[in-house]
Amino acid sequence: MCVFNSLILKAKTIYDTKTFTCFSFYNLLYLHQPLKPLTMKKLLSFSILLLLISSIAFAQVEKGKWFVAGYSSLGLDIGSEKYEYPNSGWKSTSVSEYKYTEFDFNPYVGYFVIDKLPVGLFIDYEYMKEVDKEDDDTWKTSDFTIGPFVRYYIADVKGFFPYVEGRVGFGSYKETDEYSGNKDEWKSKIFTYKLGAGATYFLTDHVGLDLFLGYDHDSYKYEEDDYEETETYSSLEVNLGIVVTLGK
Repeated sequence: MCVFNSLILKAKTIYDTKTFTCFSFYNLLYLHQPLKPLTMKKLLSFSILLLLISSIAFAQVEKGKWFVAGYSSLGLDIGSEKYEYPNSGWKSTSVSEYKYTEFDFNPYVGYFVIDKLPVGLFIDYEYMKEVDKEDDDTWKTSDFTIGPFVRYYIADVKGFFPYVEGRVGFGSYKETDEYSGNKDEWKSKIFTYKLGAGATYFLTDHVGLDLFLGYDHDSYKYEEDDYEETETYSSLEVNLGIVVTLGK
C-alpha cells in the first residue's frame, strides 16, 4: 500500500511509523527517478521491498513469539422462576427465588511456530452455584477442559488481524445437589471441539483486543455400573478477550 501511495502521491506526508519506514525506503530508491518500464533490477528491488513490508506488517504475529489470550466473566445476580398448572382442574402458581454465582475462565498459551501461526494449549474452567432463598437447597456444577488449539492469522487489514481457529478438548464435569440434608453427585467425561474465525486488533505492538465467532460442540458421557448416557450440545458462540504477544 505504501508503494502505491508513493508512486501516485509522491509528496504525501505519512505519520504512521510502520508506513513511514516503508515510504522512506522507497523514496531512497525511486522518488527522484522518472517513471520508466520496470527492469529486472527494479523488479528485484521491488520484491525485496515487499518482503520488508510483510515483515513489518506482521511484527506482532511473527515466528518465535509467545501467544497468551484470556476470555473470562464473573457474575453475581438474583433471579426468579414462576410455575403455573392451568390444565389440572385447579390453578396453582408457585414462585421460587434463588441467587447464583457463575465463573468462567478460558486462558490460551501458545507459541508462533511460523509467522502468523500460534500453536498451544487452552484451559476452560466453568463453575456455577445456585441457592434457593427459601430453603437453602443448593445446586453446583463445575467442568474443566484442556486441549490443543491452532490459530492462523490471515492478513493485516489496517491494524485488524483476521484469523481462523480450531481446538479440541477433553475433561470432566461434576454436578452436586444438596437438599433437605441429602446430597447427590454426578460425574461425566467431556469431549469438545470448536471451529471458527475472528479478528485481533492490536492496540500496541504486544496487546490486542480479540473477537471470536465459532461453532461449539460439547459431549458429556455419564457412566455408572452398566448404565451409560451421553448428552451433546451444539451452539454458536461469540467471545471477547485480550491477546498478548511476548518475545523479540
